[in-house]
Amino acid sequence: MTNPTFDLIVVGAGGGPDECDISAYLLKPSDASWEDGIIGLEAGSGPGALSRILRADPQLFRSEEEGPATTYTARQIYSFVTCFLVTHAHLDHISSLVLSAGSLGGGRKRICATSAVLKDIETAFSNRLWPNLASWDKDDSPQKYLYTSLQADSTNYNPLLPQISVRPMTISHGCNNQGEYDSTAFFLKHNKTGSEFLFFGDVESDVVSSSRRGGEVAERVVGGLGKVWKVCAPKIPLVLSAIFIECSWAQDRPDALLFGHLKPEHLVNELKVLAEEVTALRRSRASSGARAVQQPARKKRRKINGVHDIRGADPHHYTPLAPFPPSSSTSPPPLAGVRIFITHCKEDFKRHLGANREIILSQVKALVEAAGLGVEVHAVKQGERIGNVLTH
Repeated sequence: MTNPTFDLIVVGAGGGPDECDISAYLLKPSDASWEDGIIGLEAGSGPGALSRILRADPQLFRSEEEGPATTYTARQIYSFVTCFLVTHAHLDHISSLVLSAGSLGGGRKRICATSAVLKDIETAFSNRLWPNLASWDKDDSPQKYLYTSLQADSTNYNPLLPQISVRPMTISHGCNNQGEYDSTAFFLKHNKTGSEFLFFGDVESDVVSSSRRGGEVAERVVGGLGKVWKVCAPKIPLVLSAIFIECSWAQDRPDALLFGHLKPEHLVNELKVLAEEVTALRRSRASSGARAVQQPARKKRRKINGVHDIRGADPHHYTPLAPFPPSSSTSPPPLAGVRIFITHCKEDFKRHLGANREIILSQVKALVEAAGLGVEVHAVKQGERIGNVLTH
């Protein structure tokens, strides 16, 4: 068993209306301690939710390598947070960020997001909805958040911690009476190893975006998911093998009532688009490799299925896939080695808590199996520690 690259704690997994369990994750490199710095990935739930989680599992933040167990309070953990990485400014993604402003302890904390998202967050800290406890001034009070703008849709990775950087890409979260509303997808990279995982904020399927606009999907870039899959495909599965993506509603939800979210049918259709990108890429590179078979072998980093084999630098890897020829019944499924972590399942208070999540999970699994994609599917739960984000 290899060691993981990232540690991820689920402080909140849902998409509402249960305000005690909404989008919030705590992230660090696996080879660093929690005290070295934590990224708050979304900030719907916060210290209050974490306090309840720790009462049930006081050892949640303990490292397996540690001797005597180290326990932390929720206040201590949030004092270690150095930045909050936010996909969009809806309340189920920023409510604890606002309510906890000025009270978290530790050093000054950054809010990292695209300029459009930060502009929305500024409306919360307006001395009207909430006191102004955030600013752009680096010399301002340490109790105030520091706005930090991330350039979206570039090839650059922005540093968050010494070992973690992020590449943000804009995606559609539907529309309102002011027009299109954007969210963000984050490619999060472990700088030392080069390993990555992909984390989506709320997102609308390109098919729904296209239908709403009265046209067909053109090159899969209508709502932005197509461009994300194009960036993602060359990384699968050796560089990137985990995707966190929302699926808010069960299959019986009408498209007109999705409100910029996914249901199982649309999630799996998007995964099919990713699989097509991966398949086309492997076929192209297999064809190129066949033409170059007479060339001398190079002793630098080799490629497997067109993806750099970084095992020399990183032991946290999947078993390499065999070449993916244009037509072969023995080829593995296109997304073998990839795990999908479903987030943001919305509660239905007519059922017991968690019922919708289980329904959505079973529906996604059935559709994935029928499509032969080869992915593993898991629905994240509050209080869960995911320490194997990039490894078996």
